[in-house]
Amino acid sequence: MIVGLPGSACAQGGDSTASPRELAITIGSLVIAAGALVWLWRKDVIRPGSFRRHPGTQAPRPASAMALLALMLGCFVLSSLAQIIAVGAIGADPEHGLTVRQMGIVNLVVGPVSVIVAVSAFIAAHRLDTIPRFRLSIKGFGLGLLLSLFVLPMAMAASSVTLLIATALGHGPSDAIAHDTLNAILAPEAGVWKWVLIVGAVVVTPIVEEVLFRGLLQSALAAILPGRWGKWGAVQIASALFTLAHTTGGVEWHSLPAIAVLGLSMAVAYERTGRIAVPIAMHVAFNGANVLLALFIQ
Repeated sequence: MIVGLPGSACAQGGDSTASPRELAITIGSLVIAAGALVWLWRKDVIRPGSFRRHPGTQAPRPASAMALLALMLGCFVLSSLAQIIAVGAIGADPEHGLTVRQMGIVNLVVGPVSVIVAVSAFIAAHRLDTIPRFRLSIKGFGLGLLLSLFVLPMAMAASSVTLLIATALGHGPSDAIAHDTLNAILAPEAGVWKWVLIVGAVVVTPIVEEVLFRGLLQSALAAILPGRWGKWGAVQIASALFTLAHTTGGVEWHSLPAIAVLGLSMAVAYERTGRIAVPIAMHVAFNGANVLLALFIQ
């Protein structure tokens, strides 16, 4: 699960023209995003061949790639089983949707299980290949929050441009909120379950998804892709799969460009620093910003 972009949460479905507020958000985010891209280019972070000139963190041994993919698959299977069991235990019918209370109960069960499984898999990866990128530590969390100051405007710009184009073509979003979980958090009947869902979105999801997509999948791809394009290939494929994974589960289409920007940014940050806490912090900031904005516009 990932919540939508702040810009997308501000979109008013059904409008044929953009409001002054939406135009201001778009222009402001584009200016900041352009400045961030220029700075990253000048620092040789995103230039072609930058990984060749500045390799970043060490890639795993090719022999460990299949084991890393197996760990990722195991995490997915165990988390899915926990969700199936939790939904069945409360007698919910997924085809007709879950109530806010049921969503909260499922989060209370599946969240801790998913975190434990993901962290255990990451520890196993470090035992498999004792390189810095598999070291479990909070070091780099502050750097990730700092990088979010660059990433959030870029993601907002991507979402805002998408919304403006869609609105101009008469295909604006039908809902002001870009994710089902945000709608559940804002529901009048949410009560205390709202805080359970917020913790799930802002804490649990970033940990689990970053371990799976960055720590395990991207590392496996970096190990097996050949030549000088190996790391860029790993970054791009992991980011594409991260975005693809969010095409289901209640995510509005207009938030996908923002999710793609977020995924690419977190992938580059992890490959540059070799610290899993960096993309986790970036993910926490992104999801947290969405929750705060959704609560604000409510």
